[in-house]
Amino acid sequence: QLGIWVSSGNQPGKANFTFIQQPWLQQLAKTFLRYRLLTYSVGDCSSKLTALNVFSDFLARHHATAGPSDISRAMMIEFFGFLQARKISPSTKAGHLISLRTLLELAVRMDWGDGLPKSRIIFDDDLPKQTKQVPRFIPEQVFNQIFRCLDQLEPKWQRMFLVAYEVGMRISDLLSLPFNCLMQDATGGWWIHYFQGKVRTDQTQPILPETAAVIQTQQQEVQAQFGHQ
Repeated sequence: QLGIWVSSGNQPGKANFTFIQQPWLQQLAKTFLRYRLLTYSVGDCSSKLTALNVFSDFLARHHATAGPSDISRAMMIEFFGFLQARKISPSTKAGHLISLRTLLELAVRMDWGDGLPKSRIIFDDDLPKQTKQVPRFIPEQVFNQIFRCLDQLEPKWQRMFLVAYEVGMRISDLLSLPFNCLMQDATGGWWIHYFQGKVRTDQTQPILPETAAVIQTQQQEVQAQFGHQ
């Protein structure tokens, strides 16, 4: 209803604000996310909503009558302890704190409500120290097992695996491939064009003729089943 385009391969559910128990915070959250959706992904906004749900739970448990003017540095220190007791990962804690800080500071800048603190009350030093994530690669023996058993899969799953394997795309990008995703250059080489949802950009890269043939087979089946593109 907000006029925001969402990739068909990764459709979210409705944004559920009912877990935010304070009416003033619920309205603020709606205004905040409506604004964020103009420039940020649905996934980013979903994580922001999760963080606000957690903060609302904290308020309901420890500051049931709190309003915007009660939000303070002292309250944030209590909230740090609340997050610590939840035994969530450092990256999740940091994400919740950054989300809340973004909301509070943007609300003041955009004049979305009275009473909120005008100075920063969550500092960089408050964020949990995070270990650098090491990329996790699929072991070669797993790929070998898949290739050995590939003919046991339904044809559509075979095609999906082969395209994703060569192009290296995420499953959400694969599921939202447009019907006319293939291009051929003057030399006869094949290219695939798709939208990369994580960075919100169009991508074009060369593919093998065999992969192009796999996609063409899928196109033919789609056209035969639905009678259109």
